Amino acid sequence: MTRLRNVRLNLSTYIIGAGLSFVMNGSRAAIAQSSTLFVGSYLNGAVVSFNGSTGAFLSNFVPSGSGGLEHTQGIKFGPDGNLYVVSQYSGAVLRYNGTTGAFLDVFVAPPTGDTNDAGGQGLTFGPDGNLYVSRTFANQVWRYSGSTGAYIDVFASGGGLSFPTDLTFGPDGNLYICSHGTAQVLRYDGSTGALINVFAEASDLVELTFGLDGNLYVSGYDGNDVLRFDGKTGSPLPSLGNTGAEFVAAGLGGLSRADGLVFGLDGNLYVSSVYTDQVLRYNGITGQYLDVFASAGDLQEPNYLAFNPSLPTDVSRLVQATSSSLVYNSGTELYTGTLTLKNIGSLTLDGPLYAALIDLTHGVTLANAAGAYDGVPYLTANISTLAPGATVTLPLRFRNPSNGPIAYTVRTYATGY
Repeated sequence: MTRLRNVRLNLSTYIIGAGLSFVMNGSRAAIAQSSTLFVGSYLNGAVVSFNGSTGAFLSNFVPSGSGGLEHTQGIKFGPDGNLYVVSQYSGAVLRYNGTTGAFLDVFVAPPTGDTNDAGGQGLTFGPDGNLYVSRTFANQVWRYSGSTGAYIDVFASGGGLSFPTDLTFGPDGNLYICSHGTAQVLRYDGSTGALINVFAEASDLVELTFGLDGNLYVSGYDGNDVLRFDGKTGSPLPSLGNTGAEFVAAGLGGLSRADGLVFGLDGNLYVSSVYTDQVLRYNGITGQYLDVFASAGDLQEPNYLAFNPSLPTDVSRLVQATSSSLVYNSGTELYTGTLTLKNIGSLTLDGPLYAALIDLTHGVTLANAAGAYDGVPYLTANISTLAPGATVTLPLRFRNPSNGPIAYTVRTYATGY
């Protein structure tokens, strides 16, 4: 976090210097909208949808076996708004209409030849717009064209990577992979695929996501729990009353075989309980159990989770946020400046964009906020698109009665990309 310090110029003017650049790959959006939760149903090769606010059953969105789907694994909405699903044993990535669930095509064909037993589990789209798939039995991550599905290369391997399951690009732009076989989260360079380090260690890690707080959350399958690690250092961060890295205590709320996990618009954590055929909801700050959120339809051994792509997507890893110095105006009693968002990725971002100011110094308020979600103020950039290399500048207006240092973290959300 960058702390902004006062430099006194005269009795009526203060300047607060600021230079911010933040990245993040969280799941929780800053703008409240209606949502749909999609749940992979492993045993019968299906995807089931639920109302994202109430948990009410909506549909068997991808019916059992549609398009040849067997043993559902990773599910992810792509840049085109369609749903991409890994069929575990064939290793194929199947594409379905993001609105209707109708089968569209085999986007990535099953591996052939000597790699026929590569299998597949997690998938994610990278900052470069390409698709990354964990090849579980080959102990590798393969990269494919995000537009055609054509094979590009083996992006990550070695360094002890064994039976990779889930994967995601983190706040630093690097790739984090659950190495299930070695009970580790391994970090690889997001540009080259070279191993950086063992980021975190714990038994039986399955899926992972970064939260709005910038920390890493990992499901413990056999441990029936959810673990939390510092998003910068990998150090264990247990919730109050727990030890080690335990954020959601073992078996809390009936959690049995923790698998998929995702943060919702309410800021809470949703976790698949495989053996009870349920999605459980936990407080996103404390890890305390809230309720059984979803359990209906053709749901059999739920695993991967995803919210619908119409929600604002955290694109902070693709956007550089830079604030100007802030000048105090004694007439308005406001500290004023600007926040500039620059698209540093290769994808055009769809507007409007939202800039959320996380962890704003206590007692300081964003006077020109467009709104707030769960207490987090945000600004809105009402633009249609933000092309690679393009910028948009927003005004900043702070009330700061103490005239003390102002600190905050910027997270940027786009309507799509």
